[in-house]
Amino acid sequence: GKASYVSLDLCDLDNVKSFWSRLEGKIGDAKIDVLMNNAGVMAIPDRRLTKDGYEKTFQTNHLGHFALLSVILDKLQGDARIVNVSSMGHLFASKGLELDNLNGEREYGPWSSYGLSKLENILFTNEIKRRAGASEKWRNLQAYSLH
Repeated sequence: GKASYVSLDLCDLDNVKSFWSRLEGKIGDAKIDVLMNNAGVMAIPDRRLTKDGYEKTFQTNHLGHFALLSVILDKLQGDARIVNVSSMGHLFASKGLELDNLNGEREYGPWSSYGLSKLENILFTNEIKRRAGASEKWRNLQAYSLH
């Protein structure tokens, strides 16, 4: 195989949406074997919003990866591997997933925000596995979260 890379700004959803056109310029119509979602920020001292209006830790560590997979899903091999790098930091999310605070609008803490984003990585991976297993097309796709 051959590894390729293209720059990607997860804090800019327009940049994420245009990622495939940049990658296609390097790999043509080749399918992707492995997607490694490893970008992240940690413990930003104060709540910061991206140009898209999302809390920076949430968008960088989770939402950007979700959007990226949405953009390139059809470009993956049927037996591709998706690796979402999480962290033991998910333990900082002691309240579990706070659906009413995904953007840190109710409460923001540098470590709790990081912990939530790492928990979101794990839950996202589990959902990828669940949906792939229920799909004829993607039943051989493999998804992992790790630290």
